[in-house]
Amino acid sequence: MNYQNIIIVPEGLFFKEKTSQKNSLNKLAKAKKQILNINLFSSLYDRYVDIDRKQEIQLMLTALFPEDKLFSIQADYFTYLTSQHRLLKNVDNTLNDLKDKVNIFIASIYPQAVISKRLEQAKINYPLVANPTDDFTSMSKIITQIISQHNLDKNETLLIGTSLGDEIQAANDLELPSLWVSTNRKVPITPHPNLHVKKFEDIAFYFMG
Repeated sequence: MNYQNIIIVPEGLFFKEKTSQKNSLNKLAKAKKQILNINLFSSLYDRYVDIDRKQEIQLMLTALFPEDKLFSIQADYFTYLTSQHRLLKNVDNTLNDLKDKVNIFIASIYPQAVISKRLEQAKINYPLVANPTDDFTSMSKIITQIISQHNLDKNETLLIGTSLGDEIQAANDLELPSLWVSTNRKVPITPHPNLHVKKFEDIAFYFMG
């Protein structure tokens, strides 16, 4: 195993997504003079954790704000999500350990304006590919774009993420090696990652020496 490139999906790896989502939804509810149903949010988050991110967020918004039009409430949600940039523990140290060993790229299905602002505020600066429009896009499309733009060898490129429904499924579809950060979830039969660790900082083990 000799990976020269890693493609990292920051949602769930750099940022604690449950907290980011809860904070954004809470601000959205307050702006609408409502009270966020925290119990419902937690239940939905746990239920949807393994599906693709677009479906997860849209199902959650529909359930929490049933009287609003989806695209409108999604745009408002993105606005509040932009300010959520607090990093998980050891992210900076892990990236510093990796940057001299592999080429690092960042991929996100979120709008470019949203994820680039979050990364900028977190002072993370690596090549980013995200959706230039104000909507979600597919992970497969973003990964394909990164590989094409940077002329990467798929056999030397490892996709790293926390979502089975997005990044691991996309990696399987594209026949790209993947590493799943499980956050203590059980490794599934399908979609099945090539490698898995419990925490983001544990990936440095695969690039030692």
